Amino acid sequence: PNGTPLSGMSLTVEHAKPAQRRYAQYFVNVLHAPVLSHYQRAPVVLRRVVLSSSPFVCGDEQYAVGTHTAPGWGGHPTLVIYRRGEEIWQGQAETEVDLVGFDLGDLVVVGDIAITLWAGTRMRRHEAPIFSYAFNTGFVDRGLFRLSARQLEVPNPTALPENFFVDVTCVEAGSEHSGDVEAGSE
Repeated sequence: PNGTPLSGMSLTVEHAKPAQRRYAQYFVNVLHAPVLSHYQRAPVVLRRVVLSSSPFVCGDEQYAVGTHTAPGWGGHPTLVIYRRGEEIWQGQAETEVDLVGFDLGDLVVVGDIAITLWAGTRMRRHEAPIFSYAFNTGFVDRGLFRLSARQLEVPNPTALPENFFVDVTCVEAGSEHSGDVEAGSE
């Protein structure tokens, strides 16, 4: 009505998704950094992902489809790692007692990465994951970092237990891993 292209739209941080807030912070960091970080394009090694507990939609009784659950087709938690939208690792939980753990070995990654969790081996082309977490390796802390449910993209908030968290172990790739990632693919 007043001629501005975004009139009536609120573009506040409160309405941004976790990944949108994270990438906005990355952008601010790049703009205000006097010198880019020495590991801006350096590969990292993802070693382990641990969930505080199994999501409610995993198991034999239900599964996630988009933003709702349906009875009958559950499955054990399955973690899938994507790089630039292409699947690079997939595996089921090694442990499901107390904590739910995934050992990634020494998965070398660089650039835009997404960690996603699915209920079993559901077809991933037409469904939403239980949660996803997107990040760029140039801006992620090395070592163990904890993600709260608020930091995850979660299509169905009832899928995760109260106080749910994800621990990710990510270390600097040493010279022994330098050839594991395609040159120039960051």
